[in-house]
Amino acid sequence: MQKAPLLALALLLIPAGLHAETAPVFYEAKPGSLLLAKQRIAQGDSELKAALATLLKEADQALKVAPLSVVQKPKPAPSGSKHDYYTLARYYWPNPKTSDGKPYVRRDGEMNPETATDDYDHRRLSLLDKTCETLALAWYFTGDEKYASHEATLLRTWFLDPETRMHPHLQYAQSVLGKNEGRPEGILEGRSLVGVADAALLLKGSSAWNASDETKLTEWFKEYHTWLLNSVNGKDERAAQNNHGTYFDEQATLLALVLGNHAEAVAFLQESKEKRIAAQISADGSQPKEVVRADGLGYSCFNLGALASLANYGEYCGVDLWNFQADGQRGIRLAIDYLLPFLATPPAPWPRSQKNKLDSKLIARVLHQASVVYGDERYASIYADDKGNRTARFHLLYVK
Repeated sequence: MQKAPLLALALLLIPAGLHAETAPVFYEAKPGSLLLAKQRIAQGDSELKAALATLLKEADQALKVAPLSVVQKPKPAPSGSKHDYYTLARYYWPNPKTSDGKPYVRRDGEMNPETATDDYDHRRLSLLDKTCETLALAWYFTGDEKYASHEATLLRTWFLDPETRMHPHLQYAQSVLGKNEGRPEGILEGRSLVGVADAALLLKGSSAWNASDETKLTEWFKEYHTWLLNSVNGKDERAAQNNHGTYFDEQATLLALVLGNHAEAVAFLQESKEKRIAAQISADGSQPKEVVRADGLGYSCFNLGALASLANYGEYCGVDLWNFQADGQRGIRLAIDYLLPFLATPPAPWPRSQKNKLDSKLIARVLHQASVVYGDERYASIYADDKGNRTARFHLLYVK
């Protein structure tokens, strides 16, 4: 991978006094935060020690996750190959008006439990993403090879071994039975793929992950990158004006960084200023494309999560999305401020539809990031009493 220029930039961005150890490359974290967290833990920082303790408990559980593969589904994708990733659209249900239930019909905000079964690949990929990140961070903070070794096994099984590898595309993701074999919207699930690629960067220096492994994984993601940018589904998803478009940019930007394509990452970030922030945030801070959903508050938080990730990647590229304002007003901070009354305890009534209970994990990370970036404790205080969020790993990734 061509990471040298980005590594040099990361070194410039970390706080003075932390250059004794080589800066790790992990783009999901704020530049310099992993080094700073490690230093403060050594100095006895109780908050970060608690977050690390939670991470290591999760890492010990992650060691029990058996290797995952797309070939584990009982039936192949519509192509006839189990090596092709295959999932169903989560809000589509069997049609009550037809004998075979096809074509499936949409019920926004109501997840069809069939989509989360092991008959399809979404659950496996999500678990792979979470497990690899957990193991990679545990390896970084402890240097214990057992974490790196298990992550390496998971990576080889999903991406490299001929008998179990996934083909590098998402052509059959989020299909609607009886209507299509896959949709552009399925590319949303690729954010987990690229998250795994980011976590793999932390394996540098481990004896469990060699240069050949790294080269093969890089080639896999280069093929996926080509498909993402040039396929019909990829082009359609890039043109989406709601959270799907934002997550396409998040995925494409992170992938560009992982592959060392700095100029491409900058181009996506610059484009996101007008195409995502200006186009998606109103003068009052609401997100019109999201508030109209059945879970309008949840989707507002979800889209804001992608915008915050893009802003974090911008810190590696010298592109300031945190403080960008369209018309001198509309920006990420305004969107966060708009949501605060509805996230407070007790919350103000959400004026639109919200079918399901909001999962605080959707927005707690963003609020913590905002407290770090803007130096405003109002954001971190929203979930200050939530035990799970008090010791969440985002405290290690975005250090105050």
